[in-house]
Amino acid sequence: MRTLRKQVAALQAKVDSKNMPKPPGRLHLLLANPFLQVVSVLIALAVAFSGKLDTNGTQVGIVIAFLIGAFGIYSHQSRTFQQKVFSAVLIFAYGFGLWEFNRYLMAKGGPLTQEQRELFTKVLKLYGLSPDYTELTCPDANEAACVYAATFIPLFQRGGWKIDGPYVQRVKLGRATDAIVIIQNGPPLVEPQNPDVGVWTKRSLFDTPLSLAFKLVGIQPEHWNAQDLPVNKMRVYFGSAPKR
Repeated sequence: MRTLRKQVAALQAKVDSKNMPKPPGRLHLLLANPFLQVVSVLIALAVAFSGKLDTNGTQVGIVIAFLIGAFGIYSHQSRTFQQKVFSAVLIFAYGFGLWEFNRYLMAKGGPLTQEQRELFTKVLKLYGLSPDYTELTCPDANEAACVYAATFIPLFQRGGWKIDGPYVQRVKLGRATDAIVIIQNGPPLVEPQNPDVGVWTKRSLFDTPLSLAFKLVGIQPEHWNAQDLPVNKMRVYFGSAPKR
């Protein structure tokens, strides 16, 4: 009888050991470490938004950050059914936040979206005022800026503005800048050696619609004068290209 009880107890222990969940391995424990997860997400986002990647590279970085963060949320919130539902909501909110943040940065500093391109052209067309010709220029040694400037040629043309060429001219400025600059006819600085003193300039009729078009697509242009530029002509200098 005792032998039978021992056999039954041993069999029951064997069955229980099979049903017991296996302890997590070292790799799982490492991946589930909250500190490591946060650091990994921050590194992925820093690389994605560093400006050194193209659009596809940025999206890959965002996806990696999302996967790491989603795994972290689920690994810490998946013990009960209520926690699993809560983790699903958190993962969705986390992914939505990453997506919206990327869209915000793209709208502020990246290539124009289709909606922004249409808006830029619409503003120029609504004003109905345009110079005889507009020069588009870029730094002679910055291919990315020149390519970016060229994307504006059809936007100007659809708005009724004629582009000189039509092409982008490569130039060298005496005072380099990475900004987008609207240049019109005007007098030189009164005190060139004093950076805090400007010069009164009669604003061109074409400056208003062009400045507004740039501002509405998230670009804050600078304004310069050029004595050699005819009154009925405008010049736009693209000092750099967006990071994405």
